[in-house]
Amino acid sequence: MPALLRITLWLLLILNCPLAAADDLTQRLDELTLEVQIATPGAYRKLDHLGPRVLSATPRQQMRWHVLRCESALNHRSYSEAQQAVNQGLALAEKLKQPQMIAYMSACEANNVMMQGEYEQALEIINRAIHGEGADSSRGLSLMRRADIYAELGDLESSLDDLHQALAWMESVHSEVPIYQPHPAMISYSLARTYFYLGDYLRSDTLFEQAVREAPLGSNLIWVIQVNHTLTLMQQQRYLDASSRMENLKKLAPQMDISAQARFNLLFAHLSLKLGNYPEAYNYAASAVGTFSDLAMDERQARARSMAAEAAYHLKRFDEARHHLKLSRERYLVDQDKRMLTELDRIESAGEALQGNYKKAYELQLDYHDAFALQQEELRKEALLQQQIQLDQKIDRNRAQLATQSSSYFKLHNQLMVWQVVASLSLLLWLIWLLFRLTSSRKIIETVQDNEHLDWRTRLEQALATTDRTLPVVKFSWEGAGLTDKLRKRIRNKDIRINDLMIECGDRQLLILLVDASEAEAERLRYRLSRNLAEAGHRNIATGVARTHPLDQADSLLARLECNQIQHSLMLSENVIRPDKPQWRR
Repeated sequence: MPALLRITLWLLLILNCPLAAADDLTQRLDELTLEVQIATPGAYRKLDHLGPRVLSATPRQQMRWHVLRCESALNHRSYSEAQQAVNQGLALAEKLKQPQMIAYMSACEANNVMMQGEYEQALEIINRAIHGEGADSSRGLSLMRRADIYAELGDLESSLDDLHQALAWMESVHSEVPIYQPHPAMISYSLARTYFYLGDYLRSDTLFEQAVREAPLGSNLIWVIQVNHTLTLMQQQRYLDASSRMENLKKLAPQMDISAQARFNLLFAHLSLKLGNYPEAYNYAASAVGTFSDLAMDERQARARSMAAEAAYHLKRFDEARHHLKLSRERYLVDQDKRMLTELDRIESAGEALQGNYKKAYELQLDYHDAFALQQEELRKEALLQQQIQLDQKIDRNRAQLATQSSSYFKLHNQLMVWQVVASLSLLLWLIWLLFRLTSSRKIIETVQDNEHLDWRTRLEQALATTDRTLPVVKFSWEGAGLTDKLRKRIRNKDIRINDLMIECGDRQLLILLVDASEAEAERLRYRLSRNLAEAGHRNIATGVARTHPLDQADSLLARLECNQIQHSLMLSENVIRPDKPQWRR
């Protein structure tokens, strides 16, 4: 009997060992997923250590390991190592016959190609990942990667749309758990930077704070987000806010290598100069000069010397200032960097004035103004040329696509007559689809107008059911009387477009669905119509903006509008001032 019991125990132990090993590997991959999402150093090495165990793992565990390894290689390894990880993942996808794995690897490859500056090729790869087979599982990751590519190409509005679509995809329910998706903090961080470059500083600041709250506590990602937020504050010339944040960053600074520490010292030297704290500015700049000299980073060393020279002039250390200025000028003369040479003229002019050499300072100031004006003109011409180049690239890309399609049609026609019929039918179906898309926005209006006798909630449900696209929706509520006929007519004729839909929810609430509009257009309508309502005598005006989802119902849309309305009201209560018209920047 004891022998039989021992044999039974051994059998149970042998049968349970693979299950326990699989559970342990899944737990390790869960832990490493978070590290890869927030780009934690050392994640790639930990994944490599799991390599032997992955060989005998389940197919899903093998796919997770390859996707994590590829994403980690992008953060911490060379381009060649990242491409090698992509090739290994594609080989596994071919072996397992898993098209979703191909979509993940394509997203990783597109990111690798983008970081090498091949933006057009990266865009082609990521479009295949988004529209190819098995793309649903990786759609959130692919949309975020395409948003990064659009941002590098200067198409910020397309980048913003992709980021919002990625966020909506991550918030929706999926039948199958994705193998990998971006961390919500990274989405908020990308949105914050995009809104900053579009000139919407209020939204950018809010999203930077949201990204910090979403990032894991104690992670390096929080520090990176706060450093970039500080840089945006400095570019807005909000130096006092930036100074308080820099003090906190000094306390929270993670363990950095000497190169990163030198760049941080350079940043703090620049901020100290703007605040007039010249002793600290000189100390930070001198420390950066020494570190960059040891690392043979000549360009950054010259930049640090220019800051040290400016601080030394104000500290009456004129010999040191001239020495730093001379070495910095020599470096920039080699590089023919006209912008920095102009900046050095400004520093020298201020230094001569501090020494009492006003005549020389005046001459240098004149040279500086002439060079600065010439530089601004060159920048303007360069921006126009860059826009022309981007436009030419889009035209060439469209021509190439059209030529490829035409070549395919002619080849099919020449091979077999039956394919000509198939192609004609396909073209007819495409024209029907295009006609449907062009008239779908009008169909929403007609559907709701035909049922104006119904209550507003039913009309909203019908409008959501009619469209298959995501539409921005703006909600207004106020206290006082309802809309007058004059104000209602003005809204319909001047404030909204002919295809937009206006639904009155009772006497003091208004919903406007914007067809084929961007998030920025919805924000402009929010502030323009709020001002008109206020001028008409309405009080306590509250607004909310949200974007519909394909599976939206009236209740879910109204709930999101209410949340945004509360958030916007809290911003206004804290005296956060938002400009009437955003200053878009490229």
